[in-house]
Formats: sequence, structure tokens, C-alpha cells
Amino acid sequence: MTYPLLSKSLPTYKVESVLDGETVLIRENKEDIYVRLINIDCDETKPIYRAYKQAYETKRTIEDVIKSGIAAKDYLLDLVNENPTGYVDIEFFGLDKYGRKLGVLYKNNKNLNNEMLKSGFCAVFEYNTVNE
Repeated sequence: MTYPLLSKSLPTYKVESVLDGETVLIRENKEDIYVRLINIDCDETKPIYRAYKQAYETKRTIEDVIKSGIAAKDYLLDLVNENPTGYVDIEFFGLDKYGRKLGVLYKNNKNLNNEMLKSGFCAVFEYNTVNE
């Protein structure tokens, strides 16, 4: 699933940290907010259970999964750091089961969720939302 290009005015946030290819940390009113890019899924960046599951399901080594996850994180960081550095517009779509806000990130009229999919580092992932 892809989302259209930005067509309305959205709030702008400074990305404090890119945690992986699908999660960023922003700050609002001095509160840390984790934002999960909706409808994409990237490989893990550390050898946790889910990374081993990804390796098994895709018939790759754990090293290849982690390498791909790190590349996805680096690519998202590059997208976020285009001028103006570190700022993105975010359209929110509720919460996930872990309490993270689900959203689409936009930068310079580019949909970063779609850019991550086009990069090949991520796959489409239908995410169930929890109402806010």
C-alpha cells in the first residue's frame, strides 16, 4: 500500500533519532514520541528473535538480515537529513499495539514511507491500528 504525496498542511517535527528503517523518535512538548512508519517492514538491525525469524523465512543468513536492516536505517537517516536537516511533516494514523504512533513521513513533498518501499530495503506490511 502506498500513500499519496503531501496534499495538505501537516505538523512539522524534528527527528531526534532514526532507530531503524521504520521507526523514528520525535519530541513534542518535551515528550519523546516513537513514530512507526505505517505499512512498511524492514529487516532488524540487531540479532534479536525477529531477525532470526526473518533470516529463516527468507533463507538468508542472520548477518545478511542485519546488514540489510542497517542499510534501511541509514537510508531513512539520509532521507530525513535532506535540507532542511532533520525536519519532517507527519500524518498520523493512530497507535500500534506497543503505543507507538503510526504515521507517514513527508520531506520536501516526498512520501518517505513510499521512498523506503521503492528503495527495496522494506516490504509492504499491513499494520493493525489501535484507536487513539
